[in-house]
Order: sequence, then structure tokens, then C-alpha cells
Amino acid sequence: MRPSLLQNLLYPDQSESPDKIAVILAVSVCLILAFSPLFSKVASNGAAIISLWAMISFGKRYWSAKGSVTFPSAAVRLLYAGFLLYFLSSISSLVNNADLQAAGWRFDSYYPFFLTGVILILFAFHRIQAGLSANIIAIAVVFSTSLMFVFSFYQLQVQGLYRAGVFTGYNPNIFAYLAGLYWLVVLALFVSVSDNRIRIPLLIVVVAGVYTLLAAGSRGVIISAVCTALMILILAILKSMQEPGGHNKFIIISLCAFLIGTAVFSQSEYFSQRYVSTAAQVQEYTEGKVQHNSVSARLNLWQGGYHIWNKQPVFGTGIGDGQEDLDRLIQQGEVSLSTASFAIFHNIYVDVLATTGLLGFLLMMLGVFILPGLYFWRTLFDSHTQTQVFAGLAGLGLVIFNLVFGLFNSWLFLRNLPVTLVLLLLLITVSDRFSDQR
Repeated sequence: MRPSLLQNLLYPDQSESPDKIAVILAVSVCLILAFSPLFSKVASNGAAIISLWAMISFGKRYWSAKGSVTFPSAAVRLLYAGFLLYFLSSISSLVNNADLQAAGWRFDSYYPFFLTGVILILFAFHRIQAGLSANIIAIAVVFSTSLMFVFSFYQLQVQGLYRAGVFTGYNPNIFAYLAGLYWLVVLALFVSVSDNRIRIPLLIVVVAGVYTLLAAGSRGVIISAVCTALMILILAILKSMQEPGGHNKFIIISLCAFLIGTAVFSQSEYFSQRYVSTAAQVQEYTEGKVQHNSVSARLNLWQGGYHIWNKQPVFGTGIGDGQEDLDRLIQQGEVSLSTASFAIFHNIYVDVLATTGLLGFLLMMLGVFILPGLYFWRTLFDSHTQTQVFAGLAGLGLVIFNLVFGLFNSWLFLRNLPVTLVLLLLLITVSDRFSDQR
């Protein structure tokens, strides 16, 4: 009989001697994930400390072992190669870059992908026990999703604010992004378990997460979360059909409930108001009116990004020159914005094309989306444990969510990037660790 997800979470494999450093590392990462959505500096500072720890540990181990260091599996090394290529695309973009000072702060969006390598080696060396990484994720996202619900309820119902996410160190859109990211991981956990004693509390957290998403009020996040949740449920059904006695009936019921809930929400006054507002803002853009609303500003920014990329199609204008180029386009009347107050283009595809060119765009698609997507696809459909099913579903959910959300915002260039990467690394560690045990 296969171990349940609960057994894997609460009773890590005892075949290996306990590693105190692994436990300390696990607790540290758990705290980073748990509190990052409400305190933005927790994510960046925590990730920086772990990165520094990883580099020091790697250096000491490499020196003392005379070059003998434990590395992750070949599949994970291929993933890191993709991250490294994306990181190198920022270097190649300096070919046309003129403003090195602006390139410096934009470089913050690239070097964390380089540091993932030493963190993965740290995880591999300490051989975090089977289930421990999954335990970190489960505890952190369930706790944080519940905490975000309480915070959102307080801001809307007690303080009377229009949107939740204020005073968190982020803007409401990024708060909504993290709420959506964590909610999808909880959803993947919910459809992976087969024990009703676990499902019921998780269902409560899933519903709480929906409230937080709506309270934050980000249209881009809501669209991205709905699309990703639908894909997670469909993938879960396909996986359950592979195995006799799979709990596909439960997942099908969950899918039907999700579709009904989405249909009911689409008819609500809240959705209608947002839809009417979006349509009006699109009309203002098509009529050439200079407005500072969310939709028309984004459309104008994308238009400006296309003009910038069209002049430097291979390497882009450089990661530090986008703002200056956009200012010039505004002055020339090619972009209908009163000022280039946006340092990002609110679309990762336009942003990367404009600043790093076609080369950077292709490397981003390969390293950030295609290779991780293939890795977690294989993890899901080659899995033999519920924990690995969870890792596959959550990993694919993370990739799909960021693919869709990238159409509306430049999440790669915002302060939530460390949270995304820490979660991604943990999911990789879970699936890679279980792959070793087959």
C-alpha cells in the first residue's frame, strides 16, 4: 500500500540519519514563505541570507572535499542550465545599453536565477529527508493563505478599504499575485490527497483563498488564477485515470463545483462592474484619449515596448535603457502617455523583447517556462506517490499561472520574484528527492 500524503508530510523517511542543518534550513524557508505575502522584506532579505549561506557552505564543502560535492539530478541540472541562460541574456543585452546605473537595479531581476544553483546544491548536499520539503510548502502556504484571509477580511470589513493588500509593502496587485500563487498550491494539495480528514480543512482554506483573491481585486490575477485552477483540475483528472482506483470522481466533482462557482461569479455585480470598467478603458485607448487608468496605460506601454524592440530586435535596447527610450517616444508623440512613470511595461513578454531582444525572449521562454513545465509534467505523470503528484500539479500550476499573469504584469521584475523562486526550488527539491527513491 502506498504511503498517503499525510504520512509523507508528517513522517519523513527515517532511513537516513537526521541532518540538523537541513531542519534549520527547512524552518528558515518555511518562515520566508509563510510571512512574505504580508511583509515584502521577509522575502528579499530571507532569500539573500539563504543564498549567502549556500555560497559559503558550497565553498567550504568544495574546499574540504577537494572538489567532491553532491549535486542534484541530471534533470535538475538541466533546469538550472535554463535559469543560467536566462541570466546570461541580461549580460548580452548590455551590448546596446547606455544607462548602466538603471541597468544595475534591473539586474536584480536576473541574478536570483543564477543563485538558484548554489541553493539547489545546498539542498542536495544536506539530503533533506523525503517529505520535509513538501512539509515546508504545505505548512507555509496553508498558514499564509489563512493569514491573508484574516488580513483581507479586516481591511475590507473593518477598515472599509476598497481593495485588500494595502500596507503590506507591496501594492494590491502584487499582494493579489502572491495570494493567487499560494491559493493554487493549496488547491493542488487539496486534489492530491485521498484522506477526507485532510480534505475538509483544506477545502476551508481553498474557500478562504478565493475570498482573498476577490478582495485584492486584481483582474489579471483573477483571470490567471481561474485559467490555472481549471488546468490543475483537468491534469488531476488525467493523472487519476492512469491508476486503478484513483479518486477521479472526487476531482470531477471539484471541477464541476469550480465551473459552477465561476459561472455564478461571472454574473455577479462585482464582475459586471469590472467588465464594464475594462471595456470603457479599452474604448478610451482606441479613441486616442490620454488616460491614467489601468488598461489604457498598459496598452500604451505595450505599444511603446514594441516600438523599442523594433529598433533593436536581436539584443534589445538594454535592460537599463527602457525608461529613457519610452520617455523619448512620449515626447515624439508615438505613445499616448503624459509621463513614463512606469519603470516596467506591465507585460513580461513586451518587457523582455524591448530590453533584451529576441535572444532574451527565447531564453526566457526556454529557461523560465518550457524546461520547468516539461520537468513538472514528467514529475506528475511518472509519479508513484501522492506527494509527487502534489509537486507535479503545484509546479505546473506555478508555470501556467506565471505564463498567463505575464500578459498583464511584469512579475519577473517585481519584489515577489524571490518568493516565486523559493517556492519553485522547493517543488523541484520535492520531486527530485522522490525521484531518487524510485
